[in-house]
Amino acid sequence: MNTNCLAGIACPRCGYDERFSIVGVCTFDVTDDGSEAVGDHEWDDESTIVCASCSLLGKIKDFKKGKKRGKPRTKKRGVRHSPRLRNG
Repeated sequence: MNTNCLAGIACPRCGYDERFSIVGVCTFDVTDDGSEAVGDHEWDDESTIVCASCSLLGKIKDFKKGKKRGKPRTKKRGVRHSPRLRNG
């Protein structure tokens, strides 16, 4: 059971709770020679998360234990195009 950064987080598909990829925010000092992280990094319930075990993609709020979860996204969806109309 996680009690620190991942407390209350588990994959809703496979139950894995040990490792995730999370898209967060960090500030950098950037010069022409390179960059250096400044301060801390952070994320919130709307941040994207990916399960390291089954690759389920969703929002952190979808991975919270004991919360009513919406349906997590399993893959990116393409744009649907309308069929072309024929003149006739």
